[in-house]
Amino acid sequence: MNICFLCQFFYPSNLSSARLPYETALSFKKNGHNVSCITEALSNDSKIEEDVFGIKVFHIQKKYNDHTFWGRIKNFISFSFNVYKKLKKMNSVDIVFVYSNPPILPLVASVLKKKKRFKIIFVSYDVYPEIAIATKQIKKASIYTLFMKICNKIIFSKIDKVVAISNEMKNFISSKRSFNKENILVIPNWGEKIEKCYPSFNNFCISYVGNLGICQDIDSLLRLIYYFGDKKGFVFNIAGQGKKYKKIKDTIESNKYSNIFLYPFVSGDQLQSIMSSSNCYLITLCSNLNGLCFPSKLYTYAAYGRPIIFVGDNVDVSNEIHNNGLGKAFKSNEICSCITYIEEMSLVSSDKQKESIDNLYKNNCVIYNKEQCLQKYIELVENIAK
Repeated sequence: MNICFLCQFFYPSNLSSARLPYETALSFKKNGHNVSCITEALSNDSKIEEDVFGIKVFHIQKKYNDHTFWGRIKNFISFSFNVYKKLKKMNSVDIVFVYSNPPILPLVASVLKKKKRFKIIFVSYDVYPEIAIATKQIKKASIYTLFMKICNKIIFSKIDKVVAISNEMKNFISSKRSFNKENILVIPNWGEKIEKCYPSFNNFCISYVGNLGICQDIDSLLRLIYYFGDKKGFVFNIAGQGKKYKKIKDTIESNKYSNIFLYPFVSGDQLQSIMSSSNCYLITLCSNLNGLCFPSKLYTYAAYGRPIIFVGDNVDVSNEIHNNGLGKAFKSNEICSCITYIEEMSLVSSDKQKESIDNLYKNNCVIYNKEQCLQKYIELVENIAK
């Protein structure tokens, strides 16, 4: 079977939104399918076309500066248009996997479906335009919102299956897009497999690793920074990029905290060093995002077997942490309780912490098993091809 992936990011990018479609595509290649991918070029030096472990990858160059809102919009349009042209020329495509970023990309597959006669599987990581409205990037009555509503009507009338990454997202799509719930499959994301390791236990280390963008509740993160800044026996690592990075940086520098360390985007050995030295991990999300997104950092955290602390009002994340025994979830107005919980964890003996890590690591390897998740994608394609 000939399967084509349409996504903004792909191998060799270090982003989780690149790694996940790449690993999915690779699993199809290993199962005997012909696999291709149309994606955005990492740099101007990227080859127009290359073979990546048997996957034929076509790169689309960026044309505009994407550090501004309108620059990103123009790149989204340019990228999607060039994907349309490339997909239109391709022969014998049976199934198209299309991802939710950029938001108009699924429209490309929808428009070409009748002519090319392929099936469409839409993988939803974020829900537009609702997530942009909830984070106040656009207004509910804006032209962009109207445009996305029109796009969604076309998209959801053409796609065959939807992969949602959480139950709340499945329920949201089913109710707000009038899409048959039976055609929506929940497949969680996964982290990379990590060898079990322990922190040094010299200081209690809290780490936040991931986006510092529009969806993150930075106010809650700042309150934790203010409390644990220069607090004896604690270290706080923050690593990531995004719109709210500067606010974190200015706060740390103005207060001259000696035990809080801020890093830009990290990967490889540096990421491994931060993650393995941590005693617990932190996730924050803004309110009103139920069913609209799910933090991929949870899967990375889970792979290391440390307690995960969530601060926010997102039901999906809270349920995930509670139901799977991953750690503890707090509402945005429960920072004092969150601080108490962290301090109590810091008093636990190193032997007890090691025992907790052993149990969490073993448990999480089962829950977030990459092979199990990929098998669900394989079975989805087998069912849709019948």
